[in-house]
This record gives sequence, C-alpha cells and structure tokens, in this order.
Amino acid sequence: NFILFSLRSLSYVKMLALQIYNLHRSPYFWDSPNEFEPERFTVPKKDENIEGWAGFDPDRSPGAMYPNEIIADFAFLPFGGGPRKCVGDQFALLESTVALALLLQKFDVELRGSPDEVEMVTGATIHTKNGLWCRLRKRT
Repeated sequence: NFILFSLRSLSYVKMLALQIYNLHRSPYFWDSPNEFEPERFTVPKKDENIEGWAGFDPDRSPGAMYPNEIIADFAFLPFGGGPRKCVGDQFALLESTVALALLLQKFDVELRGSPDEVEMVTGATIHTKNGLWCRLRKRT
C-alpha cells in the first residue's frame, strides 16, 4: 500500500527513497500495471478513493513529449520530478528516438526467445538481467 504524505510532516527525515519501479507498476494508480498499454497515457484517469492524488490528465501538460510527473501528479516519474528532475530528459528521449529510427530504417529487429524470458533488475536504473538479445536482419 502507498501512504500519501506532506513533505512538511517528514522534516526529521534525512533521506527518502522512492521505489519508482513499484510506483509505475502499482495497481493503486494504474489499471493492468504490468501490461504494455501505451494508450493508457492518452486518457485521463482519476480515483476519488486516493486522497490527495489529482489523477492522470494528459491535458495538464499540453505538448508534452511523454507522460511526465505533471500529467500524472507524480504517480509516473520516468525522469524524476521537481527541482532535481533529470536535466537531460528531453535530450535523452530525442536521442533515443533518432537512434531507433536510424536502426529501423536499415534493419528488421526480432527478439530472440520469448518476452517472458526477459528478466528485469532494479537498482539505480532499471535494466534487463541478461541483456535483450535480438536478431537484426538487413533490410533490402
């Protein structure tokens, strides 16, 4: 379960660690949180039973390139949030989009094995335990 609190009530706390991986997969905030459903980020969602949560509303941040902490009222933090948010978030998304587009122009990509075999590891970042093995075939 999640506990919503005011930072003022934590004035004695020296460090607070948020489990972002768990937050992003919480059924408390998201329907089918472990399913890949990018369309979930196109429609508003609010739960009146979650006291203090303004819900998810894409209109809260018009023109945003990706779902962010403003749109999700801090229930989705892909690059952190607030004054210590990653300063390179826009660059990282643009760079990865261009790199992927260039790769897909020249190659077809096929996952080797089943998606169910891919294990995630969490730490300072989220990554795959044994890599994400793919087969590339040059486009003709």
